Amino acid sequence: MKNPQREQLDIDKLFEQEMAKAETDSFALVFRLVLKENLLIPLRMHDYFEILYGERLKGRIDYRQLMLSFVLEHVVKGNQEYLIQHLLPERLASYLIYQNDFSGYFHMYREGKVYCCRFVIRKIGPTPENIFIGIELNAKEPRTADQMDCGIRVVVFEKDDVLKKLLSPGYEVYGADSIQNVLDVLAARKGRITSVLTGGGLSESEVLDLLHAIGEGEDAQKVPVLVTMLEQWERTEADFLAAGAFDFQYLPHNVQVIGNRLSKVHELKNKSALISKMEKDGVTGLYSREFFTRYATEKMKDDLETEYCFLCVDIENYQMYVEKFGEVVGNLVINHVSNCIRRIFPDSLIGGRISDDEIAFLLEKMPLENPDVLSEIRKNAPIPNLSVKIGMVPANASIPVKNLYANASTAISSIRMKYGETIAEYSDAMRMDKQKELRILGSMEAALEQNQFSIYYQPKHCTETGRVCGSEALVRWTHPEYGFMSPGEFIPVFERVGFIRGLDRYVLTKVCADLARWKAMGLPLIPVSVNLSRRDFEDEDLASWIIDRIKDFGLEPGLVHIEVTESAFTDSPEMVISGIRKLHENGFSVELDDFGCGYSSLTVLNNMDIDVLKIDRSIILQDSENQKRSVLDFCIRLAKVMGLKTVAEGVETEAQRRRLKKLQCDMIQGFYYSRPLPVSGFEKYLVATKPKD
Repeated sequence: MKNPQREQLDIDKLFEQEMAKAETDSFALVFRLVLKENLLIPLRMHDYFEILYGERLKGRIDYRQLMLSFVLEHVVKGNQEYLIQHLLPERLASYLIYQNDFSGYFHMYREGKVYCCRFVIRKIGPTPENIFIGIELNAKEPRTADQMDCGIRVVVFEKDDVLKKLLSPGYEVYGADSIQNVLDVLAARKGRITSVLTGGGLSESEVLDLLHAIGEGEDAQKVPVLVTMLEQWERTEADFLAAGAFDFQYLPHNVQVIGNRLSKVHELKNKSALISKMEKDGVTGLYSREFFTRYATEKMKDDLETEYCFLCVDIENYQMYVEKFGEVVGNLVINHVSNCIRRIFPDSLIGGRISDDEIAFLLEKMPLENPDVLSEIRKNAPIPNLSVKIGMVPANASIPVKNLYANASTAISSIRMKYGETIAEYSDAMRMDKQKELRILGSMEAALEQNQFSIYYQPKHCTETGRVCGSEALVRWTHPEYGFMSPGEFIPVFERVGFIRGLDRYVLTKVCADLARWKAMGLPLIPVSVNLSRRDFEDEDLASWIIDRIKDFGLEPGLVHIEVTESAFTDSPEMVISGIRKLHENGFSVELDDFGCGYSSLTVLNNMDIDVLKIDRSIILQDSENQKRSVLDFCIRLAKVMGLKTVAEGVETEAQRRRLKKLQCDMIQGFYYSRPLPVSGFEKYLVATKPKD
């Protein structure tokens, strides 16, 4: 069993080792990044940055935002995109899945100089959940800022070459003597031109025509235009602004003024591009979770009257695809699903990647009918049998996006194990179930501390003689506020969150105490079956703990039977089989519960050290003497061949009892003999059914 506290101690120890290495590596900045929480923890700060970032480093530090600030404020423009791409959280996770570390270099401004710096990224532990970030600031060949490539690329539209000659020494300049020439350069250098300048020899109408041509062009051609004006022109700055001009200057040319304005445009463009990269997921092009939440909220607030639809898509087995086929195929899968969803739901307004295997969309309205999403997604899919589950929720500005996501996830959970069901709409019934689950989660620890759980015993009778030969311990919960809570409601929740381990130990301890008391009272001692969950077997010390409890109460292992449902073997059969083997070796009898209810595997049955086969109630109900083929008969015969005892569950009628006796089933449990009884009632039952001497 994994111990979270032990794992945390191990991670902390590994970080201490990394910090020791950092002393020799001369890192001036050292951070610990908890990737899932986007949380940055400073471990060492250079004085220079302590002064700059001291206030920002108090409290919870948002890694994504601080990293963006650092890059924009200190890294030279030519390296900003490179560094952002490498340090994005989703990129870090993908890099570190198959490798332990990576490093790189970048140039940084510091006190008027430019330094070459090194960064090192290491995962701490087996998964990229905790990450070490070290930055070395030692100067190597510092250069002044004007020695760095400024990266500004300008198209100059003029009839003479005056402006081009003035700018060429410091910038990458492309000359153009016609509007078409300008458009051709923009198309050829798609997305790389900083701005367009108009120079000498142009008329007012030519400048306006250029502004209109760029304004009507593709997005990549819509670059800022700096207009050179003549004092005698009739049109004013307002006219050119209305046509799309970004800034102005009057002749004669002033290179310093133009350079300042070009730098301003370049800086704004770089920041916009980098912020856009931060906003968007690097794989799908959808917004990251943080920005999707922000923009979806803003969109709904723009129109308070509209009822939108929040749609969440979960890609089933996504991590398995990544492990089996690699990250590249995983990226193809989520891209394919994202594109399909946008095509299937054309009313989508905003999309975001919520996690590795989840994407979400805000739709303009709830779909009138559910399309056949699965068929569309499987067309031309990168892998066969690709499957998704979709949760839909009516949405408006009054409901926070995080609540919409939680509700959509609840809808997905309702169809998680249902083959053929792809879309579920969140409903009031789901809301009530969720509220019930939250009540369970919120009160379970107090319930255990306050002994709100009680043990009921249902007797088992020998089919041949009718005598009591055993019993099963069943847990019941009577909540002081909500009253009786069915085991079918709280047991699955306890199993999912792992609380079942504490409850099962509580039950076993209570059973041992009851058996010890009955022994002292001189009551008939019969074996009691105690249920264990698959989650119990996550604890490697389970067998030792049970043995210690038996000894504490002065009991023999034969008085406590261990009962395990066959569904416990579906996830980690080796783990459960190993745990059962340890118990069996220490003298405990093991019963396999619910046999035949849908998970049966003869291979698993062959590998298990069990003593008793408990046949599920559904098989008893479906059996008839007139059947040519009897599953019940087969199960009993199979058990006998394997040397196992049999218990029939849910027996309610005399006809069923006779049938089981005829088939030579060993024991019967059910309402035919008795319902589950509280401790006092069961003690009376033991006395009443005690064989007379």
